[in-house]
Amino acid sequence: MVLDEKGRKMSKSLGNAIDPNEIMDKYSPDALRYWALLAAPGNDYRFNIKDIESGQAFIIKLWNIGRYIEMNIKEKPEKVLELKDEDREIIKILEKNIKESKEYVDKFRYSEYVKLWRKFAWEDFANNYLEKIKERIKNDDKTAKYLLYTIYKIILIMLHPILPYITEYIYQQLYKENKLIIENKIDEIMKLIL
Repeated sequence: MVLDEKGRKMSKSLGNAIDPNEIMDKYSPDALRYWALLAAPGNDYRFNIKDIESGQAFIIKLWNIGRYIEMNIKEKPEKVLELKDEDREIIKILEKNIKESKEYVDKFRYSEYVKLWRKFAWEDFANNYLEKIKERIKNDDKTAKYLLYTIYKIILIMLHPILPYITEYIYQQLYKENKLIIENKIDEIMKLIL
């Protein structure tokens, strides 16, 4: 059950119900989906506008990563895997996350799935890996460019069930493949790297 910020059941008669259309107009449908998927099944869930704002901030972060890639990688990079320590580390975390994702989805633990991929995209990938490889990108390191381009694509694929609008838009703009993002098979995405 959805509760208001004070912990009361949301209802029109109490006058504390929110209009999802207003939320989507102010933020985005993806931000509202992000908030809704953070709810653990079977538990009461408090509405908090800060969770929607957090979802919107995450969407902006994804957008900015995509812009960075678009500015620094002009065409699909060649698959070159001369791995450095930071490359091995991010691939190891990615493999672990994909495995955990399957378990979360099989057990309907969507809030865990959301948190896992937010942490990976924002902290592990953008704040850690991307910062470490920026100099390599400037120096035209083929492995760094390939992994940045490819891991971001995997992130978009894995986030698509949560944030379908922004992930599809970025995917079409950046990867220019003649298919929808949902047509990618999760069981095959690690083959893009290995």
